[in-house]
Amino acid sequence: MARFFESTDGWEALVLDDRAVPRYPRHQPLSAAETALVDGWLSRVGAEKAASD
Repeated sequence: MARFFESTDGWEALVLDDRAVPRYPRHQPLSAAETALVDGWLSRVGAEKAASD
């Protein structure tokens, strides 16, 4: 996962946090540990999450 976050550009754009009501039709639910891992990496790369409407 580190490689993905470290090698991807564009983290200055807002990241839509739509976990409560996913927009992607084939979304996969994350465990609490997976959510924490992703959120930790988003924080590390300086990504800002935007609340979903």
